[in-house]
Amino acid sequence: AKTLFVEANRSQNAYNALRARFNDPATPESQTAALFIYLNKFAFNGLYRVNKQGHMNAPYAHHAKLPGFPLAAMQRFAHKLGQAQLQCTDFESTLRQAQAGDVIFCDPPYLESQSAQGQSAASFTTYSIQGFGMAEHERLTSRARFLAAQGIPVVISNHDTPITRQLYAGARLHTVQVHRSIASKAQARGKVAELVAVFGG
Repeated sequence: AKTLFVEANRSQNAYNALRARFNDPATPESQTAALFIYLNKFAFNGLYRVNKQGHMNAPYAHHAKLPGFPLAAMQRFAHKLGQAQLQCTDFESTLRQAQAGDVIFCDPPYLESQSAQGQSAASFTTYSIQGFGMAEHERLTSRARFLAAQGIPVVISNHDTPITRQLYAGARLHTVQVHRSIASKAQARGKVAELVAVFGG
């Protein structure tokens, strides 16, 4: 991965070529993993997003200087992963494994903020082929209420909008102001309100 962090790869053409190699199913997994680290640092705001074909399509960031290779951060994260179990499955399958004493935090793809409504391209709420629409948000909320009734608290974060407040009705709701820099237009960035919903506990 470190060999990709060179000046020759700090260009639109190099980025597009390396992204195409990442999207090629014939690329070995070890190379795909290294390319993922490159794309994370050279893509626009570290965004990971796929199109309907399942190809990563986040644009190049046009960095003024070469991004640093994140070795120390990766080593710290690798140490933490020694205490973690990773799963790639539908969220309901994971939540069914919850037991007494667990606390669950869910960070689903956000519903559109009020400022982004009608401008879905700027809100970046769809990151995968399958998507995560209102039906999935309702499924998640239903499971959160079920677990809370079993004595297992669930915390969910989302944009603070009338729709999310209605969705999380009955939970303890907390509003926090967070800085967002993911929008492509500077005027769309800045402080936004997020909602932290606590079910049970």
